[in-house]
Amino acid sequence: SISPSNGKKIAIIGAGPSGLSCAYFLRMGGFEVEIFETKSIPGGMVSEAIPEFRLKMESLQKDIQRIEKLGVKIHYNSKIDSQLFARLRSEYDSVYIATGAQRFKTLQMEGENAEGILNAFEFLKSAKQGNLSDLGKNIIVIGGGNTAMDVARTAKRMARPGSSVKVLYRRSRTEMPADVDEIKALLAEGIELLELVAPEKLVLSENRISSIVCAKMELVKSENEN
Repeated sequence: SISPSNGKKIAIIGAGPSGLSCAYFLRMGGFEVEIFETKSIPGGMVSEAIPEFRLKMESLQKDIQRIEKLGVKIHYNSKIDSQLFARLRSEYDSVYIATGAQRFKTLQMEGENAEGILNAFEFLKSAKQGNLSDLGKNIIVIGGGNTAMDVARTAKRMARPGSSVKVLYRRSRTEMPADVDEIKALLAEGIELLELVAPEKLVLSENRISSIVCAKMELVKSENEN
């Protein structure tokens, strides 16, 4: 049950997982809570990019409805500029910033802006919105984290029959930061994992990637390891 009101007002910037979780626990603790979200929908990366085979949107909607029933107000289409931020700081006892990390790594290789090379988030977002065209016959995913697993598994579902989906990772499967269950699911779906390969150069033909030159890596124990 909700604790008695403590008279404190909290503003939360961002209606993603962090902001929603913070709102829930603060509200249960007796705080008055309002969330300010830039977009027209809540959920952040979860609603925009996480594939439905990992998390159903119905589950997210139930969580949001539960939070709103507790009395948390969510203000959508609220772009936080300097004026609004100053107002939040003056009108609320505390401001919790839950804007997320929305900058993504790049390959930092010549030609990475060529046609057919996609940012992981933009790919997942476009796939969820149904805005992706033919991915081609040979699909390469670079990386070994959970996002890379999501991209590869989504690409496998969207690819034309007979297409190849491969994941390149510079270390071995043991060192992959992705959850073990995510890696097992990847392999069970027929996606090939190429270990100990580090992309070094993108070879382009008419502004499309024709091949990737990789270095073969080797795991070496440091002097501090037993």
